[in-house]
Amino acid sequence: MEKKPKKKQNQPKHHANKSKSACKLRRKKIIKALAEGKTNQQAGVEAGLSPKTASDQVSQIISEPKTRSEFQKLLDDAVPDSELATKYKALLESKKCISAMVVASSGEGMKDANSMTRDFVEVDDCAVQLKAADSISKLKGHLLEKPTNIVINIAEELEAARQRVKSRR
Repeated sequence: MEKKPKKKQNQPKHHANKSKSACKLRRKKIIKALAEGKTNQQAGVEAGLSPKTASDQVSQIISEPKTRSEFQKLLDDAVPDSELATKYKALLESKKCISAMVVASSGEGMKDANSMTRDFVEVDDCAVQLKAADSISKLKGHLLEKPTNIVINIAEELEAARQRVKSRR
């Protein structure tokens, strides 16, 4: 009985290290790459992850509390709260210029009584102001990005209400 030679498994030449120090270094490389504007895939490959799974692994890594806190610290250093507040204040007061036709029926300062002229009027930029207000509300925790799913069994609620009404009689 002869033994068949074992098939060689196709393993990548480089596996990502799993020690704490290697994970910490990888996390820093990923954060740096993301801060430079690279995609999850690019950041993962640069940090030594497999190109096939880099994007998914980076998503998992950046969802970890340690990574989030490091990324938050990096953001705080790059954009201080005072600068952010100043920018939001300006956005809340943003204006835009629109073209308007001005009709002067009384002829004030115009050639004849029904003259029209094209003018530019400054108005509130409501879309920008609303987006800024939404962002501020999210930052302060007043507005949730995803609504919470609260499931209420209407039949149970109605039955409970009926029971309360019966008990009062």
